[in-house]
Amino acid sequence: AVTGADWSPFAEAIAATNPVWTWVWVGYISFTLFGVLNILTGVVVDLLRQPTMSAEAVRLATEQQETLAITKLFVSELLAHSKELEPMVSQKKFDHIVRKKRVHDKLKDDFGIDIGALGSVFHLIDMERTDRVSPQRVARRLLTLRGAARSQDVTRLYREVERLKLEVAMACDTIQDVHTMLRRDKATAAHSGVAMIGPRARLRVASELRAASARLPLR
Repeated sequence: AVTGADWSPFAEAIAATNPVWTWVWVGYISFTLFGVLNILTGVVVDLLRQPTMSAEAVRLATEQQETLAITKLFVSELLAHSKELEPMVSQKKFDHIVRKKRVHDKLKDDFGIDIGALGSVFHLIDMERTDRVSPQRVARRLLTLRGAARSQDVTRLYREVERLKLEVAMACDTIQDVHTMLRRDKATAAHSGVAMIGPRARLRVASELRAASARLPLR
């Protein structure tokens, strides 16, 4: 690949003049294969990666600009009715803002977010149900809901996934609480010399599990 022909004839011709040149020839071939060609391969690979990296950088920059623009839009609307230094968005304020034709049209035309088609989306923004969300978070969540693929079914699925995550987290906390209770009862039983595993202990564990299950936000 380096010489365009088999190396043997070249090596034999050089060895006929002086054996020392044979080692020079071997060194040249080794340097070219493991040095120059590796550098050229790296350059080609880097050139092929640059368009992908540039596209990703452009996407991230565009997303940051859109997030900033939507954040400014909500902050300006919030400050028009409130004098808070750090205005927060509640569901009432959110619904009031997005019902405005100017805001609705700007979200739809500039960012491809059709609030009317999505319906009520504040529950997807305020996952923690605090009714106090920063404008930056509102902007980031709204950008994830735009486009034709963000239909009502997709948003409903997204909500169900978040609900299941919350249930799993609460179930883990419940298991941890029951485990802590069992360890405490075991230590108490060991200290008093009374066997722990009995009808009363089993009834207590069952009662704790039923109470914890009732607290889970199941439908």
